[in-house]
Parts: sequence; C-alpha cells; structure tokens
Amino acid sequence: MPLLILLPVLGAALILRRQLKLSDSLAILCAVSGILIGVYLGALTGFLQGTVYALTGLGMFLLLWEFYLNIKDKTLPFSFPLLLFLVLPVLYWLVHAESKPMFWDEYSHWGIYIREMADTHQLYGAETNASHPDYPPGAPLWQYFFTLLPGYSEGAVYLAQFVLLITPLLVLFEKINVRQWLWIPAILALLALALANFGHGIVSLYTDHILSVWYAGVMLQALSSDKTRLLEIGLLSMPLSVILLIKDAGLPLVVSAVFLMICLLFYRNFREKKNFALNRTILITTIFLVMIPLMVQGAWKLNRSMNEVYSAGEGTGLIQVLLTGESSFSEQEMQTYRQHFWEVLKDQQLSRNEISQGFNEFGYRLMRLFKEKFKLTLLGLLLLFPLWSVIIIIISDTSRKKEYGMGLGILFLTALAYLFVMYRTYPLIHSVERAQNLVSFLRYAHSVSLPMLFLGMGLLTPAFQSLPKKLQSSLPFGRHTILYGIGLIMLLTFETPYLKPFYTTASIENHPNNTALRWRRNTDGITSQIKQTIGASKLWVHLPIPDNGFLATALRYQLTPVRSTVNRDPEFLKKPGGELAKIWNDYNFLWFPVKNQETDVHFQKLFGTINSRLLKVIKEEGQLNLRGVTITP
Repeated sequence: MPLLILLPVLGAALILRRQLKLSDSLAILCAVSGILIGVYLGALTGFLQGTVYALTGLGMFLLLWEFYLNIKDKTLPFSFPLLLFLVLPVLYWLVHAESKPMFWDEYSHWGIYIREMADTHQLYGAETNASHPDYPPGAPLWQYFFTLLPGYSEGAVYLAQFVLLITPLLVLFEKINVRQWLWIPAILALLALALANFGHGIVSLYTDHILSVWYAGVMLQALSSDKTRLLEIGLLSMPLSVILLIKDAGLPLVVSAVFLMICLLFYRNFREKKNFALNRTILITTIFLVMIPLMVQGAWKLNRSMNEVYSAGEGTGLIQVLLTGESSFSEQEMQTYRQHFWEVLKDQQLSRNEISQGFNEFGYRLMRLFKEKFKLTLLGLLLLFPLWSVIIIIISDTSRKKEYGMGLGILFLTALAYLFVMYRTYPLIHSVERAQNLVSFLRYAHSVSLPMLFLGMGLLTPAFQSLPKKLQSSLPFGRHTILYGIGLIMLLTFETPYLKPFYTTASIENHPNNTALRWRRNTDGITSQIKQTIGASKLWVHLPIPDNGFLATALRYQLTPVRSTVNRDPEFLKKPGGELAKIWNDYNFLWFPVKNQETDVHFQKLFGTINSRLLKVIKEEGQLNLRGVTITP
C-alpha cells in the first residue's frame, strides 16, 4: 500500500528533528528533500532501484529507533504538522486511489516518465515516448520512490504528487496549540481555496503549482527560521535544489529565495553586531545556498548532454532567448499581441473554475466564456498585494516587521520580473497564433500568483504572528486573525472555487465528457493486450483520427513502456511500397487499430488477406515481410 511509504519519510523527519533541533515542518521538508536528492543521485549513477530500497530501509530503521527513544524518554512526538503529514494523504487516498490522468501534459510526458522508470528502473533517456526528455526528473523520481515497493498504479502516482504538494505548506501549521484548534480548518480552507483557484488542484501531474508551492514554502521557512541558528537557513539549500529538479523554470524563483535568505543573514548579523561585517559562517551559508542547487541542476544538464538529450527551451534557455532573440512578428502582429496581453492582465479572471477545469489550459479565445461580474485579475492582485503587505507589516510584531517587509517586497518584485519575462519571451518562442492566444499564460503566471497568496495569508498564521499575552490562554483572536478572516472572505467572494475535483475521483463516471477518459474506456483493454503480446519491441501505429493529436498522445501513454510512434496522416498508406518498407524497417510491429472504409481499402491492397490488425515485421535477406499476429486475450 503506497501510504506505508510515508513511514520511512516520517522516520527521517523525526531523527532530523531530534538531532538538529528543527521545527517539525522544516524536518519534514528536509526529509522529503533529502530523500528526493538521494534518489536523484542514485538515478544519475545507475543505481536507482537499489537507492530506493536503501533509503526506504534506512527510513524504517530510523523510525523504529525514534520509537525506541520515545519509549525510553516517555515522550510522544506529536504536532499538527506531523499529524497532517500522515492524515491528509490518507484522506486523499480514500478519494483518489482510482483517479486517472485527464489532460494533455499528463499523457505527453509527466505520466510517461514514471511509467518508463517503473518498468526500466532507470532515468528516461533520448529513446522515450515522452515529448520532453530534457525536463528535470524531480516529480517522477519522487513518484518512483512511492511506487517501487507497493507497485505502480496511477492512484499511487497521484498520492506521491499530493505529498510533494502539501509538504512545503506544513509550515503554516507550526506553533498551533490545542486551544488554537480553529486555526486548523482555517488554514485547510486557505489551502483548498488557493489550490483550487490558483493551481491545478490536487489531482494533477502538472508541476507548475508544485513549483510555486515549494518556492512559497522555502520563503516562509526562511522568514520563520531561528534568528540565532544559521543552520536552518543553510538546510534550505536542499528544498531549493528540489525546486530546480521540479522544473527549469524554477531558476528565477530560486534566485529570488536565495536573495531573501542572504538579506536575512546580513540583516540579522547587523542587528546583533551593529555592522555589516562578513563573517565566516555567513559566507559558508551563502556558498551552500548558491552552490548546492547549482551543482544539482548542473548534474542533470551533464546527464542530458551525455545522453544526447537537448533542451526544449525552458529555464536558462529562456534567459538566453530573452537576451539574444529577436521576434519575427510584424508590427501589426506585435500590436495585437500587446493588446491581448494587456486584456488578459486587466480583465481575465485569475482563478480556475469549472470552465477552466474543462479546458484545462487558458487561451485568449476563452475569455468570452468567463461571465463573473466581480473577479480578481492578475493586475488586481498586483495592485492589491502591496497594500495588503503594508497592513501585514503594520500589525506584525516589532521584531518581525523588517524581515516580513523584505520577504513581501522581494516576492512582489519577483512577480513583476517574472511577468515581464513572460511578456518578452512569448513572441520569441511561440508562433504568432500561440503568442496572441497567450497559451498556458495563467498556468505560468500562477508560479508567482500562488506564492503571493500563501505569503500574504501565511504570515498571518500563529507560526508568524504572536497573540497578545492576555489572549494566549483563550481562543485565537487578534488583529492578524481578523485580517486572515477578511482574506478568506475575499477569496470566497471574488473567486468562488470549483472544489468538485477535491472530493470526486478523476474517472469517466465523474467526468463523462473528458476526451482522454472516454478514449481510455474503449482502448485500455486492447493496449494492455498489445503490450503483453509484443513485449519490449518497437511499435508503429497508424491512427488517422481527425483530432488535435490528443488521442495519439494518450495512446502513446497507454502503450508505454513499449517504444511507439503514432502516425496520424490519413494519406500515409498511399505512399509507394518501397517508401513504406523503408520506414517500417525500423520497427518490430505495426498496428492498425482504426477500421474505416478508406483505411481498409489501402490495408487490403498492401497486405492482402491478413486478418489481424497487428503485424509482425520480418526481415529476411534484405526483404521486409509482414505477418499477422493474434492478440492474446
């Protein structure tokens, strides 16, 4: 059962808490980060499977050892972050154990990565069914860690993704005592509203919201760190590394977080010593914060280069494009693009709703479908956030005002810079049509809008705000509590969330109109038979279905780990026989799953009376022959 994989993670977290005197949320964050980096290093060195076995065993040993120490000391390691780290995944599993992917990127690459690794126990290389073999493997490696022992299932993959999503947010539950239990549902409400409105929810293999949550979590951990212990800042080099392992686009977010931490280090040192002297400890901590993430990312770049896998143009590639690229757009095309960008910035509803869920990806042409009168736009958020930040700083404890101001200010400047880079790069890396339609714009924008929400609301929780002494023994009620409540009401008023995906399984029964799920309902059986029949062979598929390519993408996912090429050209079989033979010579099997009159006519001309739609390619004496294969039921 995949839930049992939480136990070795818990063991590592409890030992870190004990030995390094860390807060519970930081211990969990470091445990998850350390395990993921360990799995990553094992994968790079060719020992992926063995590394997972070793880390799992070590984690279980540490858990048992911690229990022994607690029995010996007559203590109980209880806190709300620890409790929620165990309880929330259990609740998630009860609902989503049978959930399935529904959207394009899940089928084109994110889901394929873990399917291939589960089969080969190796990192994906150039020979993969995935469309982006250069993407970092952070999320798939974490999913592999969760699925190796219990066995692969789509539900287990989603569970692993959920654990990755909630881990950085546990910092919000720190310092809550039993008397303050009302803060638990209040913070859970924030998480639900935020992830529903500004992310891809909790049932998604997309990584943009994972990226933003880890960035927000690192920023919050830095602001909550013990001012006298540089170790807590230094340890954040591990989750910073994870951000780069999740997606290359996390590089500017890592730069932003590191800048905040360096500012905190110098400010705290100045406040204590009244000078800006650079001591050795600060220097070493800064080096760790910079070098560890860069070394982790550099190792991946080296691996991709050695495997002849080249960048698709994210992260550092975008910076290069921004600095050196020139748009081929005409002045009229650029004018239209600028107009659309401004309209989306000013008028487009920022949150996801049922319409967004159905289409998954935002495009400019969808704006007309959003009819809400009161809505929060990206421009509205950018105007509201500074005002909200000033209020937070005013009501915060005197000792925290400047540090919170640093964090909120750096986040705001990061958001502006991030959006500016998006504005500049769209005409450089997209076609005119895609740029003017601003494809995926809101998904990318949520990388900074979601952290703005979590910092703007998170700094009001007990982990960051002290109650007045006269209220500490009663229910939590203070200025920060009132402001937090106002924030929740605003989220509900202006951004009514679409929460159905939170409590319903992602299945054909609950989403009957989802194209991928309807396709899989009819084809999962036959694709499983195909995989059992042909084993590790290369497969060529003819799928002349008039769609946008999504069904072919879903089919490649279904066939994984079989290496497959899906041809969608309805005129393909009209090519000369010699040309067809030259193409098919690179494959072991051919499959023609679609039956229609035109295809069948050409099929009959080419293959005569062969009854099977699955053909084995036989190469003898320079000749290519085809033989029908009976599919095993």
